[in-house]
Amino acid sequence: SNEELQASSEELQSSYEELATSNEELQASNEELSISNRNLRHQTHEIDRMRRSAEESLADFTRVTDALSEVVWQRDMTLGTLIYASQGIERLLGISMSELGSDASAIDALIAPEDIDRVEAARDPRGREWSVEYRLRPRDGTELWVVERATVAKVRGEVDRVVGTLTNITDQKVAEVREHEQRVIIEAVYRAPFMGIAIVDEQSRVTQANDYFCELLGYAPGSVDGMPLAAFGYVEDDLAAGPSSDAIPLMSGLNTRLLLCRDGSRRWADVERRALVGLGGDSGTAMFVVRDITQLREQTEELSRRATTDAATGLLNREHFQHTLARQIVSGDQKGSSVALVWVDIDHFKEVNDRHGHAAGDEVLRRSAERIEAAVRSNDIVGRLGGDEFGVILTRFEGAAELETVLGRILSALRQPIAIGEAEIVVSGSLGVAVYPEDGVAPDTLMRSADAAMYAIKKRRGDGFEYFRPELTREAEARSSMREDIASAIRDERFTLFYQPILDATTGALWGVEALLRWRRNGDVVAAEHFIDFCESSGQIRDLAPLTFALLRGDLDALRRSGTEIGRACVNVSVSQLEDKTFTELMNWWPSPTGLAGVVMEITESVFLPDHHRAIETLHHLTHLGAEISVDDFGSGYSNLLLLESLAPTCIKLDKSFLASRALAGRGDELSSAAIKMAHSLQSIVVAEGIETDEQLASVRGLGANLVQGYAMATPMPRDDLVAWIRERKREPAGR
Repeated sequence: SNEELQASSEELQSSYEELATSNEELQASNEELSISNRNLRHQTHEIDRMRRSAEESLADFTRVTDALSEVVWQRDMTLGTLIYASQGIERLLGISMSELGSDASAIDALIAPEDIDRVEAARDPRGREWSVEYRLRPRDGTELWVVERATVAKVRGEVDRVVGTLTNITDQKVAEVREHEQRVIIEAVYRAPFMGIAIVDEQSRVTQANDYFCELLGYAPGSVDGMPLAAFGYVEDDLAAGPSSDAIPLMSGLNTRLLLCRDGSRRWADVERRALVGLGGDSGTAMFVVRDITQLREQTEELSRRATTDAATGLLNREHFQHTLARQIVSGDQKGSSVALVWVDIDHFKEVNDRHGHAAGDEVLRRSAERIEAAVRSNDIVGRLGGDEFGVILTRFEGAAELETVLGRILSALRQPIAIGEAEIVVSGSLGVAVYPEDGVAPDTLMRSADAAMYAIKKRRGDGFEYFRPELTREAEARSSMREDIASAIRDERFTLFYQPILDATTGALWGVEALLRWRRNGDVVAAEHFIDFCESSGQIRDLAPLTFALLRGDLDALRRSGTEIGRACVNVSVSQLEDKTFTELMNWWPSPTGLAGVVMEITESVFLPDHHRAIETLHHLTHLGAEISVDDFGSGYSNLLLLESLAPTCIKLDKSFLASRALAGRGDELSSAAIKMAHSLQSIVVAEGIETDEQLASVRGLGANLVQGYAMATPMPRDDLVAWIRERKREPAGR
């Protein structure tokens, strides 16, 4: 029907309208979706741009931080991990980030143990930032100083991350240490008790000075501030004008100056000036360093004086005397005046030393020097030539009469007694005279001529003078030849030892041997008495000791290897050897496990004279090393019984004079018996030496001698002959 159709049409119209509306809504949704899609693409693009920008920023950050000398790092404080570290970590510690990973403890493990507590205390998360210096010890063993600076980032009020830097400050710390050391040194120098320091301004006024500078010049500490250099004597060297004056270059460096002290006295000083240059250049201020050299200068002058004079007498020494003689010869030639050289030797001087000791001998030399100086004229020159010998240069004399007048005064002066303590010592002089140019043109020739003349008068009688004669040269040459021959023999070891047996006086058994030095000279064997005194006077005795004991050591070893028993070996040592330090050192190195056991040091009574303390000390030392002591020539008059007892000698040898006295009518036996009893009272064995006859042997046996030695029993013999002699005696029945 129409109504139904109308209704259906209306419904259809309504559906169409709804469809149109839905289509419009769909179109609107599509448009919105398209807009959203466009927005999404834009946002995605923006995100990509921001990501790329962030990556570029991170790359830039990394490049910047890697280029820094400092290490930039970031830590997660909650997890305790290392988030980031710049490449500086590898340069600093030799560890790359790839090696480290996120392990922050690997860096902390390198902190010096003594710094850990301080670092942990500084890393306080309650603060906003920190800075702490500490030491790191990388794997290469070095030690680095670093400063750690950090800033704390908090999220929701809690510590999340820490960003910081690690800076190598090793060079700075080294510089600080050096600066501190320099300050300490400067402070020590400034306060040094041996160096004066003064700071001087451009007006040459002292602005500051240390205590030593003040005390050196006699001022109270701090009282020289404001004083000009002229007050201390610098005005003499034009130094008061100040550091800018033309005189100052003279003071750049070290100069010796005579300083003026407050009391007017003077002191020598080395003065060194140094300009104090600041950042703006030379300020005109200078530092003066002053070292007192007064004592050093005095010592130098004293050494200079000693170089030309004899310490004991104050006279010219030999070297300077010879130079003076050369000048006087030249002067005499120029002026046409005469020159004579007198060689003075003090007679009996050795006896003075032996009887009264070296101290008395030194005093005799000093007094003799004074007397010679007083006896000569004002223009004459006196010097000490060595030992007990003096030289006198006589100039401008008119003939032999005037010359001999001076010689007579010298002799007369030397004859006067010299009182030393309670002793009155009398000496005399032997004077040898050589005249220029007759007796020598060169100074050394003139001295040899005077020396030869002196020996001639001394050999004849002493206490007089002798003019040089050409034939005296031969005698001087003989002495020189003797000296050279002995030196050559020592060098070539042309010495040997002979041995003389020492026997028991009752049984005839071998007690020991005495080693006697012999010189093999031109096919002959020369006994010691023909050269030992000469060696003593020439000083060659010192060279004989090592040779003698080397020979003895070799012979003892050879005897031991051959199975030959000799008992003890006695060897003579002189006082001069005992007082020689090298002799003690020689004995200290005696190559034997038993030390000096079996060796007997044979000395004379002269060792007991005063002033031979060194010799006595050496003897005690030798006994400590195992040696025994034998006193030779007992009864010659020098023994100090207390010293003799303290040495506890094993043997005492009677002086040969006792045997001679027995041949004379009188009390010879009584003297010999008394000497033997005295020796026995010291618990010593008595040796009678020089036994040449059976009668002498029987006599000393009767007097109580324990041991005997002499030609009556055996002569001195070489080592091999001694071995044969001992073996032969073993085959013979026991005899005397």
